[in-house]
Amino acid sequence: MAKVKCEYCGNFILDTESTCPNCGAVNENHQRIVSGTPKTIAQLQTWYKTRGLPPEETTRFFIGKDVKEPKAFGIYEENGTFTVYKNKANGSRAIRYQGTDEAYAVNELYLRLKEEILHQKSQNIAKRGIGNRPGYSVKNPYGTPKRRSGKFKSAFLIFMLAVVFLPTIFTTLFTVFDVTRYFNREQGYYVTNTSDIYYSDGKEYDKGYEWWFYDPQDDMWELYKTFDKAKYKPAALSDESNYILYTSYYDVKEHLKLESDKFPIDNAKEYIDAGHHKNPSTSYYYYNDDLYYFIDDEHSSYGSKDNTGWYRYNTKSSDWEYYCSVDDKDSLGNDLWYSESDYRAGSAIEDVYGADEYLATWTPSGFEDTSWYNSYQSNESAYQQHLNERNDSYDSDSDYDWDSGDSWDSNDTDWDSDW
Repeated sequence: MAKVKCEYCGNFILDTESTCPNCGAVNENHQRIVSGTPKTIAQLQTWYKTRGLPPEETTRFFIGKDVKEPKAFGIYEENGTFTVYKNKANGSRAIRYQGTDEAYAVNELYLRLKEEILHQKSQNIAKRGIGNRPGYSVKNPYGTPKRRSGKFKSAFLIFMLAVVFLPTIFTTLFTVFDVTRYFNREQGYYVTNTSDIYYSDGKEYDKGYEWWFYDPQDDMWELYKTFDKAKYKPAALSDESNYILYTSYYDVKEHLKLESDKFPIDNAKEYIDAGHHKNPSTSYYYYNDDLYYFIDDEHSSYGSKDNTGWYRYNTKSSDWEYYCSVDDKDSLGNDLWYSESDYRAGSAIEDVYGADEYLATWTPSGFEDTSWYNSYQSNESAYQQHLNERNDSYDSDSDYDWDSGDSWDSNDTDWDSDW
């Protein structure tokens, strides 16, 4: 994992964070898919070519093109917006995704293309009648004098059908029952047509699922209601056409032209007092003429030590010392407890020099030189190695290489469904 610069506030954040914890802006470099999979249209085009797939006019997958004719899957970019689409048999278009996240858009078409490759391979097996050949087996598809039982052939066909159609079945079930609304779709800021603002984090607590309401007059959040099921919403949000869902408070402030710095709910006193205190961002902090550093060692379970906590620079010993744990409100005081982001001083020691004359007289060594930080980085490396090993074990794309001797019949594709 790596650190990238927020394009709005300039602070460095992890590329695994979907939004900047300092200003709430969307992280354009968010890594939401596993290593090795295509993340750009150009990479997907390369993946397509290296698999030896037939021409796009045959497969009907158009990468980087806005094709208007029926029976076509595709992805294209226009003015920074990426669109993933499917043109059905009747010529109508179903939009799978439209937004600024290229990696997410590419992944949508990438997964559908892999599903179609498996489907076409199974069609070729059926057309060649391989399953009826004497002695057919997976390792010996062209047969031997030794015969296999009918039960074996039936079991193999059931297995192949399951491999091909299970993704489609699960996609259909998720669409019919709208399962996703109980998870990621629930989290965010809901702005109604009358500019009322609600918030839900989509998590179940002891009493149920909380919904919060923002009062712009008092500039404060208040608990609206706690429902016993995730699917329940405030009455004002019963019709999806009556609101817009934002995942970043930065977008809400832009939409409504809000000036309040207290608006982000993660920093709201009422929300924190209700038990929603979160870990601050890993960074330097400058408060009451003292220099602090906070580590959120989220991957410590993959290393040898959990370094999560606050550290303070001791001017007398010219060294960094452990200060307190993340949940030690008494030691931190209200300012750092409720609104630590106001005192965030940057991602490098050079960023804090010149904060005021007192700080400029210091010559502190960077926290990155301490044993705590080295251990923190070691934990991150161990986690990345774990991901790489896991991906290597089951994320091979060799099964999607195309045999030039096979044919691709796009008429076998389900062109009437939305995806």
